Amino acid sequence: MHGLMFLLLLLVVFFYFVHVVELSGRRFMFLGLMSFFRHYVLCHFVTSSILFFKF
Repeated sequence: MHGLMFLLLLLVVFFYFVHVVELSGRRFMFLGLMSFFRHYVLCHFVTSSILFFKF
């Protein structure tokens, strides 16, 4: 299960960097950061749900 969490985190970080590179603007960095936090919270919620239902 720890491997799955690490994989999710790696995927989120990858998408975050892709998002930042696509925008590549200083005034869009805040939006990118908010998007990153939304993805992080979503993945954390999904992982917690999986752990909760598995055990």
